[in-house]
Amino acid sequence: MDLTQLIKQLRDETGVSIMECKKALEKAEMDLEKARIILKEEGLAKADKKAERETKAGIISTFTASDNKIASIVEFRCETDFVAKNEEFINLANTIAKEVTLQNPSSVEEFLQKTITDGGETIDSAIRSLVAKIGEKMEIARFKRIETDGYVGSYIHAGSRLAVLLNVKADKDIWGNASVKELVTDLAMQVAAMNPVSLTPEDLSPVELENIKGFIMEELAKENKPEEIKQKIMVGRLQKRFSDVCLYYQPFIKNDSLTVEKLVEAKGKELEAVIKVVEFIRYQI
Repeated sequence: MDLTQLIKQLRDETGVSIMECKKALEKAEMDLEKARIILKEEGLAKADKKAERETKAGIISTFTASDNKIASIVEFRCETDFVAKNEEFINLANTIAKEVTLQNPSSVEEFLQKTITDGGETIDSAIRSLVAKIGEKMEIARFKRIETDGYVGSYIHAGSRLAVLLNVKADKDIWGNASVKELVTDLAMQVAAMNPVSLTPEDLSPVELENIKGFIMEELAKENKPEEIKQKIMVGRLQKRFSDVCLYYQPFIKNDSLTVEKLVEAKGKELEAVIKVVEFIRYQI
């Protein structure tokens, strides 16, 4: 096989530029296997040099087990939207989400050293190899995994820059019902669209609650009203604020005459079950 044919084969295998393939082959004295090793080593060195660059683009990927009992959500970042739309980048993000579901890592650092279930390389090596091939920094920004005895649903918004996992439980097994699956998907869409902070006011942290009250008190301080009237106004405005930031208090996006709480209650009555949203995770680039 002449040099041109070797360059073509090496380029087809690695995606590296023609000039880099030629240099590697010359350094390897036309030994194709040695050239592959040289490109891999040099590629990883280049990946290290990109480590300080900023990742402002990327996608959110999710993976849900077939029984909807375990699911994961991953924010995988790169430098540009162009790469975020690259098929290999998307495939790697999906692989990473699947591996989080399967391997349950405790941190990004630990996870990077784990071996991909259906492959021989580590997560770190897979990322570095794609960095070397495409030429942009890539990193796992964060991930989360849910395991439940209920049902985990997901929603990914168009463009994959926003995604949600939603964990729902009930006092009986209703998860084979198609209308329940539709409810979970609708609620995940609700979280994506309305960006709630918590499930209910009771789930707000003390800091979040004090911030809400403080903002309303600042508004009331500018209004010339008796103190007892201000207290009544405070209650009303708190309820209004809760309807913005608490999922159960929000108007349902498909029928704003219903709150999410009433929607969930109605579905429970229909199925003679007590249904409860216990957790949601919302990631956005």
